[in-house]
Amino acid sequence: MELLKLIGSIADEMGFKAFAVGGFVRDLLLGVENFDIDIVIEGDSIDFARRFAKEVGGDYIYHKRFGTATVTMP
Repeated sequence: MELLKLIGSIADEMGFKAFAVGGFVRDLLLGVENFDIDIVIEGDSIDFARRFAKEVGGDYIYHKRFGTATVTMP
């Protein structure tokens, strides 16, 4: 939950909206542990990924073909 709060906080600061999507939402509702969180950003998702990765000390990969990014955390 702390990670979701951080994502929301960063999105707010950037003037974006962030939404949890996919199987993660189901697992969250069922109380199942999950290490793969899918987030949709209304705004510049690549800028968000870059900022979020920096904030958590992780790395991001830009997937140009799809206009998406993956952030990995230590």
